[in-house]
Amino acid sequence: MNPEWVLRASAVLVGTVLLVVTATIAAFLSAFRVGATLVPISWVVAVAGIVIGLWVTWYGSQVNGLTGIPALAWFGAMLWLSSKRAEGDLAVQGNWVGYGLLLLGMVAIIVTIAAFVMRPQRRIS
Repeated sequence: MNPEWVLRASAVLVGTVLLVVTATIAAFLSAFRVGATLVPISWVVAVAGIVIGLWVTWYGSQVNGLTGIPALAWFGAMLWLSSKRAEGDLAVQGNWVGYGLLLLGMVAIIVTIAAFVMRPQRRIS
């Protein structure tokens, strides 16, 4: 097996795990309150985790298309965390922090992937 493919696969795996863990932490922080006021600390966690996770994937794989795999994992994790369980539990609540988390996460993924795709490619002469 070519070591380059092992590195690419491990970069995608690490990036995917980072984004799923980020989605889980951000989802549970979406209900964070100081007193009676909601604090959107989950937004910072989500954007930072998404950018770092996608950068790790891109840097390790050097393939623009592979950054979509962790992004899809983030979308799947957020979809699962924002749906109600049989017990009635809900991780991402339907308030301004929860909706902002979903929106900012999607925007962060789109902007980060676009930055990698539009980056000038190195030419080997």
